[in-house]
Amino acid sequence: MSVLKRFRQQRHVLGSRADIVLVAADYESIEHVFHSVWHTITEFDIRFSRFRPDSEISQFNEKAGQWVGISADFTELLTVCKKYAHITEGLFNPFVLPALQAAGYRGSWPHVEQADPLLDVRSRHMVSSNEIEITEVSARIPEETAIDIGGIGKGYMLDTLAALLERMNVSRYYISLGGDIICHGFDADYNPWRIGISAARQRGARVGLISNNIGEVLAIASSSVVRRSGSGWHHIIDPRTGKPTSTSILMATVVASSGTAADIFAKTCIIDPEAHCLKDQIDSSIKAICLQLKDTSVTVPFGSNLIVIS
Repeated sequence: MSVLKRFRQQRHVLGSRADIVLVAADYESIEHVFHSVWHTITEFDIRFSRFRPDSEISQFNEKAGQWVGISADFTELLTVCKKYAHITEGLFNPFVLPALQAAGYRGSWPHVEQADPLLDVRSRHMVSSNEIEITEVSARIPEETAIDIGGIGKGYMLDTLAALLERMNVSRYYISLGGDIICHGFDADYNPWRIGISAARQRGARVGLISNNIGEVLAIASSSVVRRSGSGWHHIIDPRTGKPTSTSILMATVVASSGTAADIFAKTCIIDPEAHCLKDQIDSSIKAICLQLKDTSVTVPFGSNLIVIS
């Protein structure tokens, strides 16, 4: 049995820290893989960041009400947005951008108030995700609306990277984008990846552990209403009210078969932990759920592989 080693690189991308771990016999065999991963993340940010006036999504929002020619990647992304908006019965809605900006999230973190006035859409309104019209080469949203893919972006990117690594015949990896994670295979010691679930209010502490089954992709995403220091707001918008959500859930962590599903359903748990769509996805997309409540208790309504740390 050959000796395997961990190779790790970290950068600040997509507004947070990214952590890429690849397992291989030597660095020379996977150096090009790191390059491809970072290139893919950077290109996604350039093209789909709502904080860049020249990004494809910002240009699309600027032309709201018109049919706009879009890339194949954007077509796929919008199609996935509509799919999950339907699955979640509207609890995921990409049209929340005006409400999100009105709540205080206008600029890129941590400079939330340093927003480009050209990107200010607070006066626009939110509509149903059914209002996104898509053809093979173009799309249209109603006038005076704007979309944001922040509720799906990191999870979607994790799935994109997993597909990239599969094409490059890389089967042992761990990727974290701001704490949202996807992994496959095993660590350098030939054991499954063991991933800690962070405590909502205690930095560095963990409330749970989850490990993957070798041979399957495992994705983990957390969503929280813990306010960032000094900001006085949180970014989880309830599309039913257009306001930041207020429930008994402080932080929701979802383990799923894809990064997109984990990302979206973590936010869905925060908005409505009793949502019928969540129950429909258990045993298919959702593998485990860990909820940290505002009374400091921790509950695992579903997930046999998730261990709660007392």
